[in-house]
Amino acid sequence: MISACLRLAMTVLFLTLIGCASQAPWGRIILPDRDLPAIQWREDEKSAPFVLRTLKRTQDASFHIVRLLKAEEPHVHDTHDGTVFVLRGKGRIHFENRTVDLNPGDVLEIPRGVPHWAENAGPGACEAYVIYTPAFDGKDRRPVTFRS
Repeated sequence: MISACLRLAMTVLFLTLIGCASQAPWGRIILPDRDLPAIQWREDEKSAPFVLRTLKRTQDASFHIVRLLKAEEPHVHDTHDGTVFVLRGKGRIHFENRTVDLNPGDVLEIPRGVPHWAENAGPGACEAYVIYTPAFDGKDRRPVTFRS
């Protein structure tokens, strides 16, 4: 119950803040005291198919930037809910019975236990701001096979 309320509150706050931005409404991460500077990706990260960089962790949630150059493998998070805010590029999310194209400004909710995988759908990398509840330790990622 607490993590669902926390996730909802963070989503509303994030959307409210970016809605008030004077420049492009999407693509910046706004903190109470500053905008988060643009991420400087290392050379090895620029060529990696998938990169998850942790920005902050609390007891209840973790906050990340994800860079998707190619595609990730189908998987499920058994104990984590994810909220994804597409910042840059184009992507595609696959669920077992649905595929959705993603563009900057799209918000995606992935409840725990839902099989999924994402792929880049543009010429450059797709970047997203991701919040996991509870805080993600990188271990809750179980490979799955989608039914055909």
